[in-house]
Amino acid sequence: MPPQSSHLLWGWWVAYLGVVMQLFRCDFREYDLVPLACVATSLLIVPLGGVPGLVAFSGDFLLLAYLLGLMRFVTILAASVLSILALVLVMR
Repeated sequence: MPPQSSHLLWGWWVAYLGVVMQLFRCDFREYDLVPLACVATSLLIVPLGGVPGLVAFSGDFLLLAYLLGLMRFVTILAASVLSILALVLVMR
Protein backbone atom coordinates (compact mmCIF):
# COMPACT_ATOMS: atom_id res chain seq x y z
CA MET A 1 0.00 0.00 0.00
CA PRO A 2 1.53 3.34 -0.98
CA PRO A 3 2.11 5.93 1.75
CA GLN A 4 -0.43 8.27 0.17
CA SER A 5 -3.21 5.72 0.65
CA SER A 6 -2.49 5.35 4.34
CA HIS A 7 -2.54 9.13 4.78
CA LEU A 8 -5.82 9.28 2.89
CA LEU A 9 -7.34 6.57 5.09
CA TRP A 10 -6.05 8.34 8.20
CA GLY A 11 -7.63 11.60 7.02
CA TRP A 12 -10.95 9.83 6.45
CA TRP A 13 -10.75 8.35 9.93
CA VAL A 14 -10.14 11.76 11.50
CA ALA A 15 -13.05 13.21 9.50
CA TYR A 16 -15.27 10.32 10.66
CA LEU A 17 -14.32 10.98 14.28
CA GLY A 18 -15.19 14.63 13.76
CA VAL A 19 -18.67 13.64 12.56
CA VAL A 20 -19.11 11.30 15.52
CA MET A 21 -18.13 14.13 17.86
CA GLN A 22 -20.76 16.38 16.29
CA LEU A 23 -23.40 13.69 16.85
CA PHE A 24 -22.54 13.13 20.51
CA ARG A 25 -21.61 16.71 21.32
CA CYS A 26 -23.40 18.21 24.25
CA ASP A 27 -22.33 20.40 27.06
CA PHE A 28 -19.98 18.38 29.28
CA ARG A 29 -21.78 19.58 32.40
CA GLU A 30 -24.56 17.05 31.70
CA TYR A 31 -22.04 14.26 32.06
CA ASP A 32 -21.40 15.39 35.61
CA LEU A 33 -25.01 16.08 36.55
CA VAL A 34 -26.51 12.72 35.54
CA PRO A 35 -24.34 10.58 37.89
CA LEU A 36 -24.91 13.10 40.67
CA ALA A 37 -28.69 12.89 40.18
CA CYS A 38 -28.49 9.08 40.10
CA VAL A 39 -26.62 8.99 43.41
CA ALA A 40 -29.04 11.46 45.02
CA THR A 41 -32.05 9.44 43.88
CA SER A 42 -30.41 6.19 45.02
CA LEU A 43 -29.91 7.65 48.48
CA LEU A 44 -33.65 8.30 48.67
CA ILE A 45 -34.41 4.65 47.87
CA VAL A 46 -31.85 2.83 50.02
CA PRO A 47 -32.79 2.26 53.66
CA LEU A 48 -30.12 3.52 56.06
CA GLY A 49 -29.82 1.83 59.44
CA GLY A 50 -33.27 1.01 60.79
CA VAL A 51 -34.95 3.83 58.88
CA PRO A 52 -36.72 2.81 55.67
CA GLY A 53 -35.99 4.69 52.48
CA LEU A 54 -37.89 7.89 51.84
CA VAL A 55 -39.22 6.49 48.57
CA ALA A 56 -40.26 2.86 49.10
CA PHE A 57 -42.37 0.87 46.65
CA SER A 58 -42.40 -2.58 45.10
CA GLY A 59 -39.71 -2.71 42.47
CA ASP A 60 -37.51 -0.09 44.06
CA PHE A 61 -34.57 -2.48 43.76
CA LEU A 62 -35.03 -2.49 39.97
CA LEU A 63 -35.01 1.30 39.92
CA LEU A 64 -31.86 1.30 42.04
CA ALA A 65 -30.15 -1.11 39.65
CA TYR A 66 -31.27 0.97 36.66
CA LEU A 67 -29.98 4.19 38.22
CA LEU A 68 -26.58 2.68 39.00
CA GLY A 69 -26.37 1.23 35.48
CA LEU A 70 -27.30 4.59 33.98
CA MET A 71 -24.63 6.24 36.09
CA ARG A 72 -22.01 3.79 34.80
CA PHE A 73 -23.16 4.21 31.18
CA VAL A 74 -22.98 8.00 31.30
CA THR A 75 -19.54 7.85 32.92
CA ILE A 76 -18.25 5.55 30.16
CA LEU A 77 -19.90 7.72 27.50
CA ALA A 78 -18.24 10.83 28.90
CA ALA A 79 -14.85 9.13 28.91
CA SER A 80 -15.24 7.89 25.33
CA VAL A 81 -16.44 11.27 24.04
CA LEU A 82 -13.57 13.05 25.74
CA SER A 83 -11.04 10.59 24.36
CA ILE A 84 -12.47 10.94 20.83
CA LEU A 85 -12.37 14.71 21.20
CA ALA A 86 -8.73 14.57 22.30
CA LEU A 87 -7.88 12.30 19.35
CA VAL A 88 -9.59 14.60 16.85
CA LEU A 89 -7.91 17.68 18.27
CA VAL A 90 -4.47 16.05 18.18
CA MET A 91 -4.90 14.82 14.60
CA ARG A 92 -5.97 18.19 13.15
